[in-house]
Amino acid sequence: MKRFLLVALAAGLGAGPAHATGEIICETASGPQTRISLGFGHNVVATGMWAQLQADGEWTTMDVAQSWMDGERLLVDLTNAAHDRLIARIDARWNNATNSFDGVLIQGDTKRWVRCRG
Repeated sequence: MKRFLLVALAAGLGAGPAHATGEIICETASGPQTRISLGFGHNVVATGMWAQLQADGEWTTMDVAQSWMDGERLLVDLTNAAHDRLIARIDARWNNATNSFDGVLIQGDTKRWVRCRG
C-alpha cells in the first residue's frame, strides 16, 4: 500500500497542467449558409487556432494566418495551407445583448453578416 501511494504521489507531481481547448462557431444568416468552426487553446500563452469551413455541406480545413480575440473583438484571417490565398476574414465585435461576436464574414468580394458564439 505504501508503495502504491508513493507511485501515485510521484505520478501526480510529474503531471503537467491540463491544456483545455475551446471552440467558437460562426454562422451566416443570409445567402448560402456558411459555418466556420474556430478552435483554440486556453493557456497563459496562446497555443494557436485552427479552423474548418462548412459550405454546401462540405467541411474544409483551413489555416489561421492571423487572429485576434479579446473581450471586444474577434478578427481572424483564414488561408489555404500554402498561406498564399486568403479564403475568408471574420471581423466581429462583442454584442452584450446576444452574448456573441457579431460582424462580417468576407469571402472574396462578398460580405455577409456573421454571428460567432462559443
